Amino acid sequence: MNPVPALALLLLYAFNGALFVLPGLAVSALVARKRQLSCADELIVTITGSAVFGYAAFWAYFANRFTGRAFSYTVLAGSLLILASRPGRAVVARMARVLALPAAFGACCACLLFPFQNPLTTGAEYTNHHFFSEERPGDNLIPLIFAEKIYAQEPLHPFCCGDWLSSDRPPLQAGIVLLERPLKIFGNVRLNYELLGIALQSVWICGMWALLEAPGASSVRIVQILGLCVFSGFLFYNSVYVWPKLLAAAFILFLFAIVLRGRFGPFDAVLAGACLGIALLAHPGSVFSLPGLVLFAALRRRPSIRVAAVAVLTTAVLAAPWIAYQKLYDPPGNRLLKMHLAGVGPIDSRGVVQSIRDTYVARGLREIAYEDRKSTRLNSSHITIS
Repeated sequence: MNPVPALALLLLYAFNGALFVLPGLAVSALVARKRQLSCADELIVTITGSAVFGYAAFWAYFANRFTGRAFSYTVLAGSLLILASRPGRAVVARMARVLALPAAFGACCACLLFPFQNPLTTGAEYTNHHFFSEERPGDNLIPLIFAEKIYAQEPLHPFCCGDWLSSDRPPLQAGIVLLERPLKIFGNVRLNYELLGIALQSVWICGMWALLEAPGASSVRIVQILGLCVFSGFLFYNSVYVWPKLLAAAFILFLFAIVLRGRFGPFDAVLAGACLGIALLAHPGSVFSLPGLVLFAALRRRPSIRVAAVAVLTTAVLAAPWIAYQKLYDPPGNRLLKMHLAGVGPIDSRGVVQSIRDTYVARGLREIAYEDRKSTRLNSSHITIS
């Protein structure tokens, strides 16, 4: 790669990644004034806080572009003002060593993605045909399409990708894109989206850090474990093919880290509920983690009913606006859940619960187990990078 595009790529990646973490760092600085936070707590608050601001940006831009742009500039200015204070600078200093790991991983992924291609002339669609002999689905582009339609105030009917609706895919990554959209400094929109997407998928490292620190692993041991993980082809590909699966995984890892610590105060309940809500708003496949999470929590230390209610309420507050959008603005909005949980692809009038019941009644346990093994083999073959 020519040195000039390579330098521009790294600067643009760093800029997009920094814009994402700024609001969360400001939230951590405010929380740190009231209570003592561990490194893992601060990390979870930072990433989750930034994600919540991205989700709020989605609704600000959905109202109108003027409101959305005002929200973006206000959040940026307010975050910089808070981080300029002494507590803010202290948070940045503490988080720098941890956030440097996902930043470095994402930068390496971005450079490895464009070794023979000028990044300034391409964008997110490059990963759809770069690694495989056949064109990959456009799942990685849907958040960009969603964000651009809302930013341009274009009609959401029809949406894209055949008969898929805007309500079929959760809005978190689109909202984070919208939060940063008016702050683009150079490069095309597609490249900025790709680099921001890589930064977002790379926060799985933050999730792993929090999970490993919860039982008391040292920083050296955590870095050693992460050093083994970063060479995984699965993690590399899913970091550059920027569908928000690894982004959702980060918040599920945060959730397990909170449960693993065994502390269930009101603060932990709000933080856990926020992580679960944000994970579901990133990708609905997060629901597959819930049975294991419930079992894990029961084996560790059973939270009180009050604490559990606070966590559930926090998740409900985050999810309610999107559920209302799905049911009232662009119904039915349940296609992806039906596909994941019931194996139902075509659109029909059934709800999620009815679809699940019909599917499992129609098939015996032997057929379900066979389909599960078949699906596992297919997924394993899909992540082989040529």
